[in-house]
Amino acid sequence: MITNDRRPRTRPVEAELCVKHNLKVINLHGRVGNQAPWDQAVRLLSRWEGIAQQIAAKPDGPWWLSVQPTQVRVLRYEPGGIERI
Repeated sequence: MITNDRRPRTRPVEAELCVKHNLKVINLHGRVGNQAPWDQAVRLLSRWEGIAQQIAAKPDGPWWLSVQPTQVRVLRYEPGGIERI
């Protein structure tokens, strides 16, 4: 799933469901998620090597991949945790 909503990573019910169903999330971190589709595509493609590495390393999930302007970070699902990046 590709999204700009960061809250499913920490909302208890949503995060637990994501883990239960081995959901793989590519999160467009920051304001780019609310920008034009072209800008979102540029962000994804500019970080594609890191995305592909995560898919190859853990193809079955669950994982949360934060696609940031300068890097790609793997974050854990933290049901009920405070959102910090």
